[in-house]
Amino acid sequence: MVAPLAAAADPSPSPAERWFRGAWEAAEHLPDVRHVRLDFSVSPRSMSAEEAQKLRAEVSGRPDHPEAQALKQFDFERKYGRARSSYSVWYRGDDGFRYNETLINHADGDYFVDRVVTPAGGWQLTPNQLGVFASGSSREVSTRSAVSPTVVECYSLLLTMGLHTLRKGEYEIVSFSSEGTAWRAELKSKNGSCWPVRAAGTYNPSVVNGVRVDRIQYFPPADAGAVQDIVHVLSDYREVAEFGLVPRRVASTYSNGSEGILEFEGFVEEPVGRWEELVQVPSLNRPDIIRGQLTIKSILDGEERTVYRSDRRPSLDSAELPPSITGRRVVSVWVWIMFGVCTACVLAWVFGRSKGV
Repeated sequence: MVAPLAAAADPSPSPAERWFRGAWEAAEHLPDVRHVRLDFSVSPRSMSAEEAQKLRAEVSGRPDHPEAQALKQFDFERKYGRARSSYSVWYRGDDGFRYNETLINHADGDYFVDRVVTPAGGWQLTPNQLGVFASGSSREVSTRSAVSPTVVECYSLLLTMGLHTLRKGEYEIVSFSSEGTAWRAELKSKNGSCWPVRAAGTYNPSVVNGVRVDRIQYFPPADAGAVQDIVHVLSDYREVAEFGLVPRRVASTYSNGSEGILEFEGFVEEPVGRWEELVQVPSLNRPDIIRGQLTIKSILDGEERTVYRSDRRPSLDSAELPPSITGRRVVSVWVWIMFGVCTACVLAWVFGRSKGV
């Protein structure tokens, strides 16, 4: 049986507990990542052959069956490879972010959506559409509130082993215990508004940074209904220059039963001045620094009114467009249907609920 280490009879914490409490304090803030790009991918759990066979019998003759798309995706992946979403993230805290998402091996076609938010405003780009929105607008608020928690959660899992999210959720350590090389910590939110959490891992005193968080589990309250525990399993750690130990793989299960795998691909050093180029609003005539030459077929303004369509007007008079966040003349576009279809489920794979930053 695991015995508490911090009992009154033994006030001296073990090396593992000293490390954990030190890491807990350090996780209040994320490391400075303004000079690097984060690359990672997310894949959903693949359907098994047995599950597909059963579903095929249910879907047969029913093209409107709610799971018909899942079966279509299963067949597509067997032929072309597993579907995944690839991400590149530039994050500068209060100065904003650029969040690039590319869907790969999806049965309805590959797709990308890039989102930028800065103190001056933001924009969204898809293969054929562009949008720019003012600071404080409903679109800016919606984008920031949808994407920012996702970005912070990813950095938290990779750079603080998930502890930063718990710190921001105002959790506190209730108990810490260990046995052999294994340790366990019980945590709860100070105001009781968040689910209780258990963190567990291993400790190797002969290695620098020898303590690892292997599992973080959120326990729903008894009155939460038919929901499951939220579980993050961190594995395949490696040492990354400047940032220390980073898990290369995070497998997550969420309260709705969905599962996903986040795979860390690396940090890339960015040159000085890159940020200004990254957040510059794309245009009809200038390639985006990441996506290259653009094919913008339609542009909508902030009220979602179409002001340009390539099949109706061969050119666009810049004088007709409202000022953008950079003083240039472009307008806003929103593809919220695609936003929901292509990203909401992916965000759910990364983490089961949004948490405050």
